[in-house]
Amino acid sequence: ATITAPIANVTKDFMTFEDAMIGVARQVDGLKDKSGNFTQEFDQWKIKIHDLSKELPLTTVQIANMIESAARMDIAKDELEDFVRLNTELVESFGKVSKNFNLTQKQTKELADTINYLDDNAISKGTGIIGYMNRVAGIAAIAKITDKNMAALGSTLQTLGAEEEDSATAVTTIFTRLGVAGNHEEVDGALKKLKLNPQKIAKGMAKDAQSTLMLIVNKIKGLDDDAKSDVMKGLVGIPHIKTISKLVANTEEWRRQIELANSEAAKG
Repeated sequence: ATITAPIANVTKDFMTFEDAMIGVARQVDGLKDKSGNFTQEFDQWKIKIHDLSKELPLTTVQIANMIESAARMDIAKDELEDFVRLNTELVESFGKVSKNFNLTQKQTKELADTINYLDDNAISKGTGIIGYMNRVAGIAAIAKITDKNMAALGSTLQTLGAEEEDSATAVTTIFTRLGVAGNHEEVDGALKKLKLNPQKIAKGMAKDAQSTLMLIVNKIKGLDDDAKSDVMKGLVGIPHIKTISKLVANTEEWRRQIELANSEAAKG
């Protein structure tokens, strides 16, 4: 029994792949002829899937199942291989988000739903939000903000035209500078112009970064244009004035996306 068990497993795996390929043949045009017989293209796809399994951290069965699902969603036949590559990359990237934010399995599922919902209801893309989330994970461990609200912030900035890397860099810089308020001359000067206590702002970032940033944005909105520019320069530095300006000018869009991210409709 010990000697024959590996042989039995190989046979089982082979049959499972064959079963998976039957599913692929049902969905992908050209893998069966009009009589229902497998074509030469069916054998070519088996080779393609075996080659993909050497390239990606997936079994042939998993890849075949992904291709079947993609074909069912009307992904073009010549795009199926790239679809598998992209989605495998996304799964790996999102796995890093889960790890970086120390999420439980339940929290991971909820964040995936949230990102998907933001993708559906905003101009931002799920791929961009995932990339942004991995980039801001370090500062999120210091400034207190939920994973969903961090996703909403990134989605808002990307909806308003900021690139993935720019939005992440700006958020990291803004959170870092506000987190050391009370010990940063430029930041402290800008906060005093808003009649805000620098030490309280630093504590606020550690307790509720989103509400603290929202407070600052609303204070900036009440200034005239010249004063706005001067205060924003002190708060976030010249390179990120444009990014925080997006939040100041489009605060309602930010609020909308926060609501989207935390809504019941985003679940599931």
